[in-house]
Amino acid sequence: MSSKSQSASSTPNREIIDDTEDRLSIHTHRIDLTQAHLPYQAVAGKRLGSRKHFSVYADQIRLSGALENPGRDIELHAREIIIDGVSSLDTSGADAAHDFAPGEPATQKDITPGAAGTDGADGTQGGDAGKIRICAQRLVRLPSASGKLAASDLAAIGAKLLSDYPPRIDNVSKLAPFEFARTRMFGPNEVSLTLDQGLIEGLAQLVLASVGFDGSSRRIRLSFELPALKLTGTTKFSGSMRIVSSSFGCRLIASAAIGRDGKIGTVQLDSSLIMTAPIRLSAAVVSGDLSPAMQQTVREQIQAHVRAPLIDVLLQRFADQIHGATLGLLARGGPGGRGQDGHAGVRGESGADGAQSNRTGVLTNGNFGFPQEAIGKDGQVGGRAGSPGRSGPGGRGGQIELNVIEPIEFALIYSVDGGDGGGPANPGEPGAGGLGGKGAMTRMVDARTGKALEDRRATNGHDGPQGPVAQGHGNTGPQGAAGQPLHLNGKAFSGAQVPAFGFSDLAPYLSLSQLMITQNATDLDFLNAANEPALNTVARGYEWLISINARFADPDAAAAQAVGAPESKVRAGIHNSAVISLMRLQQGLDFYGHSYNWTPVLNLENLMTRTGQLIQLGKVVEDQYNRYLDKAATDKARMRSFIEAKQNIDRKLGDFLTEIDKLRPQIEDFETEVRDYSEDLRHQRTVLLEGELKFKDELIKFLQEEEGLGFEQFLDMLATVIGCAGGVVSGVGGIKTAFDAVKKATEFSKKVSSVVNIFKQAKATIESVRKAYSTVKDYLDESNPNAAKILVDGEEFDALLKKYLGKFDAAGELRKAMDYYLELVQARNMAAYNYTTLVAQLLNLKTQHDQVYDTIQHLNAEVARHQDNVLPIYTAFVKDAYEDLQRNLLRNIYQENRAYQYWALRDRQLKTSDLNIATLAATHERLISEIDGFREDNEAFSDFTQKLTISAERYPNEFAAMLASRSLAFRLRIRDEPGFMNMSHVIARKFRLEFPEIDGGDHVLFVNLVHSGQALLNSDVNLDKPGVLHQFSHRPRIRPYRIDYKDQTNVAGGNLGEGDQGYIGLSPFAVWRIDFDINGNQWLDLSKLKTVILTFEG
Repeated sequence: MSSKSQSASSTPNREIIDDTEDRLSIHTHRIDLTQAHLPYQAVAGKRLGSRKHFSVYADQIRLSGALENPGRDIELHAREIIIDGVSSLDTSGADAAHDFAPGEPATQKDITPGAAGTDGADGTQGGDAGKIRICAQRLVRLPSASGKLAASDLAAIGAKLLSDYPPRIDNVSKLAPFEFARTRMFGPNEVSLTLDQGLIEGLAQLVLASVGFDGSSRRIRLSFELPALKLTGTTKFSGSMRIVSSSFGCRLIASAAIGRDGKIGTVQLDSSLIMTAPIRLSAAVVSGDLSPAMQQTVREQIQAHVRAPLIDVLLQRFADQIHGATLGLLARGGPGGRGQDGHAGVRGESGADGAQSNRTGVLTNGNFGFPQEAIGKDGQVGGRAGSPGRSGPGGRGGQIELNVIEPIEFALIYSVDGGDGGGPANPGEPGAGGLGGKGAMTRMVDARTGKALEDRRATNGHDGPQGPVAQGHGNTGPQGAAGQPLHLNGKAFSGAQVPAFGFSDLAPYLSLSQLMITQNATDLDFLNAANEPALNTVARGYEWLISINARFADPDAAAAQAVGAPESKVRAGIHNSAVISLMRLQQGLDFYGHSYNWTPVLNLENLMTRTGQLIQLGKVVEDQYNRYLDKAATDKARMRSFIEAKQNIDRKLGDFLTEIDKLRPQIEDFETEVRDYSEDLRHQRTVLLEGELKFKDELIKFLQEEEGLGFEQFLDMLATVIGCAGGVVSGVGGIKTAFDAVKKATEFSKKVSSVVNIFKQAKATIESVRKAYSTVKDYLDESNPNAAKILVDGEEFDALLKKYLGKFDAAGELRKAMDYYLELVQARNMAAYNYTTLVAQLLNLKTQHDQVYDTIQHLNAEVARHQDNVLPIYTAFVKDAYEDLQRNLLRNIYQENRAYQYWALRDRQLKTSDLNIATLAATHERLISEIDGFREDNEAFSDFTQKLTISAERYPNEFAAMLASRSLAFRLRIRDEPGFMNMSHVIARKFRLEFPEIDGGDHVLFVNLVHSGQALLNSDVNLDKPGVLHQFSHRPRIRPYRIDYKDQTNVAGGNLGEGDQGYIGLSPFAVWRIDFDINGNQWLDLSKLKTVILTFEG
């Protein structure tokens, strides 16, 4: 076996070509199928048989025009097959191997005088048709149009034409007189017998024998027969009584091309006479056979008689019936070969010339007499005519299967008829008799006077008789057997209701390689998606992978048997992976499970160094991949490359487990944070509902009068809102396909708490938020109060709150209590969001691990069964191993691109149209160029130190809550910190903490300063300028800090990032938490704490 593939450096690695001895298979993502893809290329003048079956396994196949694979199968397996214009699939049988043209007789083998003509060779059977199988979720046409399936058999169309339009042809046609025999009735002279008042009778009995259509040339063909013809007429010996010939038939084959307008072009009409014996006319005294020349005259007259009133009209009507069909499926048997014409018999041997004689000839009573030896001898009989070869039968018709889930809404035509038998060959002409010998010159005398006369030549011999007619006669080969009826969704199509066909029925027809390629392509599309239409396309891709593999996710014996138990598990892994990917998409996360404003905690310089290392590793793996695809490599060498790739993937299993172990503590930390914030939020909600807060009654009255809202409902609505940067909101939620399909995956989300199942996008107005809340509140329950969140633009949300809270004194207790409630809401919701991203990443890693594990088990079984034979699934696996390295490199480039946006505060869309190492390296180089360009356009960053005072007067609710939780949560707002005025790109690298009211004595204080992971940065000093504020999300940073009160210069901690460890610096403008609930702090009395001095350096 050999394998062909395009170079890895020129494609997105989405195609596998499996070229074996008898089949060519293409496994790919999308393909515009043309004849060049097939193993058959047409040869002018003859339809040869293809050597290989052909199959395509793809997510989408586009057809346009005619595709031929004579005598071999065409199978198309896809999610979607699009027919762009009129198209056809043609597996009709090849022309017969031995098919002889009229007028090309057998080569004469015996050339001796009087030898019989050589018999013609037999024609052979026409080629059998191949099978056509189409398996898809949908089969649609372009331009699209609603309609109903109309599947018409070409033979049925033809039969109905003759039924609707019965032939109206004169039954007889006049023949001009012609000689049909000679006889020596009276003396030695021959008498000619002529058929007078001749007629061809039986012309009204026209029968349609077969129909045909060539999709590549758009040429239609109708084959007719006149089965019972005869010649009648009178002779000079029969008087008025008419004589009748033996019966014969005639075949007429009419063809024409259909133009774009549906009109037929020039009609070609061929005909042949069908005889089981020579056409014989018998008079009272003599019989005679029609000569070949007269047979041709009769055939031409029949052709002219029938054509004008009928043939052209029927061809056009047939064209009208099939012109509107979108798809032609042609699996007709090939035509049988016509036998070879027999050769003419060889002329008989010539008679001997007369011999010179000593005797004289005599003139007696006016007649000359010659010596016998001087007279020429008669010629010998001519050779028997060569018999025609037997014409072969037509090939067998094929099989057509359509298995389509969604209704077909267009017309198609098909044919599974057997091929026409070969037309009758002609016998050769009987050999002419040998020429008579010449008489010898003889001396002559007058018998009466005895005088010598002038010498005369003796009488010539007679020419020999014509040779016998051929012993055999031409035949029409029998029509080939018809194939099975069209099968639609597993049953013979009858025109009635189409049987149901579902995803579980379709699944076994699709290849594992095809599904793996589709999975990789959909992942890449997810990575590239930049707008809602693109995200919807991705959602449909994952929904397809879920649906087509659903039967394997909860397998039964039948599912495992359909593809084998090991492969069944791999398909289940693809299903589960697609479910998790769809959950990420619906939850507003990107392909890697991050929010759309996520930034890595590793800094740009660190990531760029790692990218360079991965590029070097990628070149090594790419070389291994290319060695596997090398067409010149032996199977043994390619198997070595496969085993090496498999070993790399084996190691990848351990990497998955390592990453999972890293995520688990982060998830636990977030779950704790969500729980702590929720408890603070519950307490603060109680304060708002039950506390005697000044102006609360006025707010309640305002909400009721303005919006018809209760205060409690108002708080519940606000508790679901996350205020984000505008660009984040537009990229999250609202994907209907994902919203609907993710319901199928609820069992995953039920396994963990605090996961946000639904993100709903809304405008920051009370009405919009209320509508959004009404659609998601059913997802909220005590077991998961964070199941649904509403995302709105942060700036608009601030404006909304100002409308309702701005009228109240900012320093008043109601306003401060509401502000603290909203701070807790945002902190809790963003913690829940981050928790969701990590759970999604964990589930994704788990499904990837399981899919890779099951794939390895499947491959182990295949290797054990097939040893060193290279299989398509091996190619898919080596590709996947190669793409795994590419994805790792791409992930690092993705991270450095995100790190660049955080560092430069510039939006930059990452484009990944290709995954090969050279292209990814170029992507990395472009980023380096942009970094250099940014540095050229801007001044160097400057250091700063800024001291901030966090006081109970400024944050009364926060300090009050601290006494119960032993942690102080507060937000630093960019607009409320005058110390940062006229500064941009503010990144803190270090911090210091001071607690003036704490008298530590000999104690040591331990605290954790926690950055929530939600940060705001500004790229310009004018904060009101559009696009200046940039909101980012990253993993929370927990930074320890220690103060030794015996020696307050003895501190530990205070590093935030941007050092040798490779972490990013942090924005000061975020929700911070100072956690005092640490072992060793039992002595600490927080009731005395009223002030915190927080100093940033950056």
